Amino acid sequence: MDLRAFFEDKHQENRRNNKAIVLKGGVEE
Repeated sequence: MDLRAFFEDKHQENRRNNKAIVLKGGVEE
């Protein structure tokens, strides 16, 4: 398994999630 690719995918996923959170106006715990 290519861990570098795995973590890069996770990083991109987190960036999308963070953008969605910002657009909603805050972090929902």
